[in-house]
Amino acid sequence: MTESNRIGIDIGGTHIRLGVVRNGQVVQRHQEPVGRHRHPSDIASRLQHISEELLNTDKPDHVGIGLPGIIDINAQRVLRSPHFPEWVDVPFGQILQEAFTCPMVIDNDANMALRGEATLGAAKDLNHAIMITLGTGIGGAIMLDRKIVHGNHGFAGEMGHMVIDRNGPKCACGSRGCWELYASAQAFQQPPHTVTDSKEWHQFGYHLGLGIASLANVLGITDVIVGGGLSNAWEKFEPSMKNAIPQFTYPETAAQIRVQRAYLKEDAALIGASL
Repeated sequence: MTESNRIGIDIGGTHIRLGVVRNGQVVQRHQEPVGRHRHPSDIASRLQHISEELLNTDKPDHVGIGLPGIIDINAQRVLRSPHFPEWVDVPFGQILQEAFTCPMVIDNDANMALRGEATLGAAKDLNHAIMITLGTGIGGAIMLDRKIVHGNHGFAGEMGHMVIDRNGPKCACGSRGCWELYASAQAFQQPPHTVTDSKEWHQFGYHLGLGIASLANVLGITDVIVGGGLSNAWEKFEPSMKNAIPQFTYPETAAQIRVQRAYLKEDAALIGASL
């Protein structure tokens, strides 16, 4: 990778994170709340402004953006994003191209994170892997034979919306009892970093393990990488997560499942988007 101005952007349900990446390292970074003004054009203008500030008015050579939801990577359109409910079939790639004149790409944020981990992180020596990102919701990505799986229309990897309780609370996607309601920041009544009750973290880990076992049952992939901001609380939920997995899959499968933290941690999507 040359010493070029490559920009990686991670748009989450709560924060926008932007980094200048050189040789696989984030050398400059910026983070700010997404805020209330979430119109695609407003977001694009903010990203352009932030990148110019980071680069001191230099132009980026490449811009990659990961964001939650269903992305048509061929058309560079956001088909649906639960955390941006007004974004329905939005030509975000075109809007961004008007703000940035360099080559650029958009994809699901978890796909970008797995791309980073597969190139420089925990999945660099794996042929198959599942990536789970824990934040405002649950992001997911699948790698088979070293290729990110998008499915027919970009729907692959929407793991956070697996229904684990059909009578559960309503989700932003319109369904009920989705996995991310039980194993993301939405599982808590207060900001996760303030949660000290071990029972809450035990329940969080239990539901995370339940979902991981279900994914292994369906996909037959036993290497699982967990990233996102909530992975910083690893020690609080790891025991109950690992204890739950054997309860929901065959013993032979459970023995093969290996769950590890993302090597690139919260920078996985930034680095993956910059590649």
